Amino acid sequence: MKKALFITTLFIVVGCSNKIVLFDQIEDKGETGSPLVYFENRVLTGTVLDYHPDGSLKLSSSFRRGKLDGILNSWSEDSLLLCDIHFKKGSKNGVFKQFDEAGQLIFDGVYAKDKKNGIFKIFMASGQLLSEGLFIKGVMHGSHKTFNEKGQLTIESNYLNGILHGTQSSWDADGVLISEETYDKGSLLNIAPVE
Repeated sequence: MKKALFITTLFIVVGCSNKIVLFDQIEDKGETGSPLVYFENRVLTGTVLDYHPDGSLKLSSSFRRGKLDGILNSWSEDSLLLCDIHFKKGSKNGVFKQFDEAGQLIFDGVYAKDKKNGIFKIFMASGQLLSEGLFIKGVMHGSHKTFNEKGQLTIESNYLNGILHGTQSSWDADGVLISEETYDKGSLLNIAPVE
């Protein structure tokens, strides 16, 4: 299986006619958080690969003019996908997925120009959804929900440009509504009585 993965990866990478270099052959001359990758004293356009000690693929990342541009994937020693992150001109742009060492999805969302943009979900190790919410240009907007380990809704909040706006409701472990508050652009207007 590992050989098949390597051969498939090599076929895909070679077919793209970019330089293929190993991780330990590159040099990062960028700033913290903004890599600028060089190979043989030239800005890299191509693919960087790294391998686990057993020869299985650990990392595959695409660069254009020294910046991440394309897909960055990494795998565990058991060949389980750990991340699938898309970049454009050095910024996260598109799919963003991270997995734990057991292969369980823990983060799932979309970025645009390094900012969360769309529905972003966080999962527990069990696979149960922990939270989900909408982001627009990195700012919370609309409904945001938090769940307990049983999958029951515990908090639902609404945001307008990153500020609580509308109703925020909370439930106990039995699913009983325990509080309901109303906000107007961050200001608490009302705490509704809960019966």
